[in-house]
Amino acid sequence: MSHVFISYSTLNSKFAQQLADKLRKEGFNVWIDNSQLRSSDNWWKSIVLAIRESSAFIVIMTPDAKESKWVQREVTLADVWNKPIFPILLGGDNWEIFVLTQYEDVHKPGGMQPDYKGKLPPENFYEKLAEITPRREMLGTDVTSQALSERPIQDLSVAKEIANPPPKDKIPDKSRVEPPVNWLSAAVILVVIIILGLLLYQTLVLINLIQRPGNIDDYSIVDQREILGDVFPEMTQPVDNSQGTVDVSRDIAANRQFRHIIDVRLNAGSGLDRNDVEESILDTYNIAGRIGEQLCLIPADVPAGKSYAYNLEWTQILREGNIESGSFAGQGDILGTYSIIIDLQCQVIGVQVLN
Repeated sequence: MSHVFISYSTLNSKFAQQLADKLRKEGFNVWIDNSQLRSSDNWWKSIVLAIRESSAFIVIMTPDAKESKWVQREVTLADVWNKPIFPILLGGDNWEIFVLTQYEDVHKPGGMQPDYKGKLPPENFYEKLAEITPRREMLGTDVTSQALSERPIQDLSVAKEIANPPPKDKIPDKSRVEPPVNWLSAAVILVVIIILGLLLYQTLVLINLIQRPGNIDDYSIVDQREILGDVFPEMTQPVDNSQGTVDVSRDIAANRQFRHIIDVRLNAGSGLDRNDVEESILDTYNIAGRIGEQLCLIPADVPAGKSYAYNLEWTQILREGNIESGSFAGQGDILGTYSIIIDLQCQVIGVQVLN
């Protein structure tokens, strides 16, 4: 089985699930534990087998995960079994074990537990991952539900790990009695904080340091125009009729893969997340994943005794547009512009007579 294993603290489940969904959209098979698996008797056995059979291991680093005996045990197993490890820093500091390992920093300043307001990794993270583990041209699969725990265990190191699960992580005791709160003092402090906040806000507005493009969670992708991009020459395989006695007329096929490259140019102070905008652009053009493929059928007419090859040109087809605030196109401020390669166009430009 070729899949990516995600190790994380259950306190950071929201970001972990967002990452798993993104990985599947990028074409990777993903194993991530869930509440149904955690309630089963074979939870630890399934985890051990999933790590053993994984082709890449992602660990989401937070203070919660660092304190989790389960996460630390999973990291140890991945290291012992020489699994390629991709650390992602969501909160806190880098771990000592990864001091010599390149990690992806996705935390946002001021992010608090449990989700830390983390952003998803950029495109080059998935490209590096694809160098290690298979990446499909279609959506990846959630392989968590596959019955790993029912397989016979022949590896003694695996059997030993399954027989010795880590102790359960401590869960904060929400039933403990908190000391009484002086509500009057708390109310006074809250009023003072609100007043100071309003004064600060007004001051910043007056000195023009606040840019307000509108509701950054409410924006539109507005298509404007189609343009032609780079051109790639190619010559087809020969159609050999050199030994034939009659003319040949048939279609030959040429195909070419390409990437749906997105160029997003956001205005300063737009407040938008580039990854979110790129996902919205892909949804606008109904594009799943970043890899496309175009097929070109060429009518070939080759006389008897001849051998032909055809010169082609592949031309990128791009769409350009604006990113505007608000839900209705043309009624909001322009927050930025974009372009995306949506297709390739094939054209026959010449014939090579080979004999």
